[in-house]
Amino acid sequence: MTNINIRYAGISDWDYLIKKDKLITEPMIKKKLSDQQYMVCLEDRSYRGFLRFGYGWDLIPFLNLIIVEKEVRGTGIGRKMINFWEEEMRKAGHKLVMTSTDVDEQAQHFYRKLGYADSGGIIFPKSIYPDSAMELVMIKVLKNK
Repeated sequence: MTNINIRYAGISDWDYLIKKDKLITEPMIKKKLSDQQYMVCLEDRSYRGFLRFGYGWDLIPFLNLIIVEKEVRGTGIGRKMINFWEEEMRKAGHKLVMTSTDVDEQAQHFYRKLGYADSGGIIFPKSIYPDSAMELVMIKVLKNK
């Protein structure tokens, strides 16, 4: 890897985010951009991934989604993006961050390696989300520097 740059996303990242974030609507993407709740990772001038976050209970930073481009998975890009996000949240005065993943997904192992601990789960009604597994909620206490 050469020149890695992780930063808050801006309007110049719109086309990339619209193409890659298929889980929320365009108006939601616009709002998240306005609220500075996206971060992007570029290597030289190529997008390598992004993350999107929000706040649980309007208080605790919650990592909603991280996407790493296939060609750079396993190179540490995801870890670098999460470390950057956690540091930004710590600098903003937060003491705790959260995320979640389905219990049948491999992401839980990645988060555990980064210091996240299991904190409970949510089971959604099968009548609304018939294919969903239990959502594992994970937390990490941010250390002061």
